[in-house]
Amino acid sequence: MPSSFYGLAGENGANVPIGTVISAWINGVQYAETLSLSYNGNSVYTMDVPADDPGTPGTTEGGLEGDLVLFKIGGNEANETGIWHGGTNQELDLSIINTLERIYLPLIIN
Repeated sequence: MPSSFYGLAGENGANVPIGTVISAWINGVQYAETLSLSYNGNSVYTMDVPADDPGTPGTTEGGLEGDLVLFKIGGNEANETGIWHGGTNQELDLSIINTLERIYLPLIIN
């Protein structure tokens, strides 16, 4: 059974754009991906993170009980993490903070 997660998806305190890629990673490997949706005026997501198949030793297809699940929103690591528990459906709101760096260039007038 997978470990399922759902919740809000935000960036800088606002909704992420609809269709933003949200992914789940365990030990540096991506195991699930979904797109954000709109529900009641909020950006939301839902995803199933698969379980590892014990019948294929040496190959990892998903999570094991207690694994740390990192989430990315549009390629940026979310502030929140989850714990993989088989057969559960966990509410976990995800957020990222993007700070834009300003670059000041000299103005040259001829």
